[in-house]
Amino acid sequence: MKKLTHIDARGAARMVDVSSKPVQHREAVARGEIRLQKATLALVRSQKVAKGNVLATARLAGILAAKKTGDLIPLCHPLPLTHCQVDFDFPRTRDRIVVTATARTAAQTGGRDGSPHGRVRRRADDLRHVQGGGQKDGDLRHQIGFQDETMNIQVGIITISDRASRGLYDDLGGPALKKASEGYGWKVLGETLVPDDKRDIQRAIRELIAKGCHLILTTGGTGVALRDVTPEAVREIAVRELPGFGEVMRYESMKITPNAILSRNLAAVVEKTLVICLPGKPSGAVECLGFVVGAIPHCVEVLHEVPTSC
Repeated sequence: MKKLTHIDARGAARMVDVSSKPVQHREAVARGEIRLQKATLALVRSQKVAKGNVLATARLAGILAAKKTGDLIPLCHPLPLTHCQVDFDFPRTRDRIVVTATARTAAQTGGRDGSPHGRVRRRADDLRHVQGGGQKDGDLRHQIGFQDETMNIQVGIITISDRASRGLYDDLGGPALKKASEGYGWKVLGETLVPDDKRDIQRAIRELIAKGCHLILTTGGTGVALRDVTPEAVREIAVRELPGFGEVMRYESMKITPNAILSRNLAAVVEKTLVICLPGKPSGAVECLGFVVGAIPHCVEVLHEVPTSC
C-alpha cells in the first residue's frame, strides 16, 4: 500500500510540511453537467425562477467554496487564490447545464508525490447528485485537473468533414473541442480541417505529431455512412488500439441517445501520440471527451515515459 503523506509513522493525522517547496503556479479545472427537465432549464436560463437568479447564486457559491477549501478540508493548506471563475454553458440538447470552474494559485504546493516538477496530474470522479426545483436528481459528472503551468498536454485538433472542408457550412466541432481542451488546461498547438479521406486524415495526424502534439482529437467521420472513414484511417497507422476509450464513450452516450450504438468512436496510439476519434456533432464530441478525460494524462505520461505512481 502506498504511504499516505497525511499520516505519520504512528498513524496520526498530520499536515505535510511544505516549507522547503518552491512556489509554483498551478491551475485546477473542474467541469460538470447538471441535467434538468427542459421546463426547469428554461426557467433557469430566462432567470424566471421564483427565488431569483440561480446561476448568479451558484457562481458566488462556487467561488466561495474554492476560497474556503482550506477551512473545509482539515489537512489542506490554505492556498492564496490568484484567480477563480465559474462559467455556465447550455448545449443544444437543452437538457443540461455544463459548469466549468477554474482556480489558479501561486504557492508552495509541489507535486502530488512531493516533487516540484511539472508533471500533469488529473483525476476523474463522480460527484453526488444535485437536486433542484422539485425535479429528478440531476446527473452531475465532472473531470477535475490539477497541474503545473510549466508543463501542458499539447493538443492537435482535426475536423473531418467533406462539406465543411468545401466551405458549405462552418466548422463548429473544432472550436468546441478547442474550448474544451483549453478548459482542461491543455495547450492547443494546431487545428486543421480535412475532408472524409483516409490519406488526408493520416497526413493531418502526422503533421500534428511533427508539431509535438501529445494528444490529437478528431471530430467527425465516426458514423456508419460510407464516407465515414476516420476509424479506418487511424487504425491503418496506429501501433495499437485502446478499446476502453470507445467502450466508455458509447456506454455513457447511450444514456443520452439510443443512436450512440451506431458510433465508432475509438482511441489509438500513433507513434507516441494518443489519438481519440470523437463524434462530428460538437456537443457529442465535447461530451465524449469528458467521459474519458480522466485517463488521458496518465496515458500521455506512459507514452512519453514519464515516471508515474503506477
